[in-house]
Amino acid sequence: MILLIVCVLLVGCGKQSTKKGDNKIIDATINENGDIVVDTSDISSKATFINYEIDGVTIQLMVLRATDDTIRVALNTCQSCSPSPNAYFLQDGDYLVCQNCGNKFHIDEVGYKPGIVNDGCNPIPIKIMDEEENTIIISSSDIVKYKDRFEDWNGPLK
Repeated sequence: MILLIVCVLLVGCGKQSTKKGDNKIIDATINENGDIVVDTSDISSKATFINYEIDGVTIQLMVLRATDDTIRVALNTCQSCSPSPNAYFLQDGDYLVCQNCGNKFHIDEVGYKPGIVNDGCNPIPIKIMDEEENTIIISSSDIVKYKDRFEDWNGPLK
């Protein structure tokens, strides 16, 4: 009986893992204006995490396609838990899980209120500045104002 309990504790109950290595992480592509350009042709319901570095601090965005086929963008930090070093999200199926408090958010809840901050525990929504076929542009000035939330951040960088 003890061996069975030890095996369950070591293996878990079949729950899908939210390991840092399971997530797609890329560096930002910057245009001539210094804004972030994202090719959306490969964006799916599995989040793509985009690293944007400013003054030695990496700010991470998450970009994904919601079930209504819209592109959603948010910072990979939690509105309530930040600036905790573990205030970041990893994807587990159709949900993003805050690694600090454990709250879960469906992919359709990501970025649904661009510009609204301090609205509870969820990823900070970011407005898409411009959208063309297979490309979105995100203003770097909208991102830089959140740099302090990433100074001690411990999220997945690669």
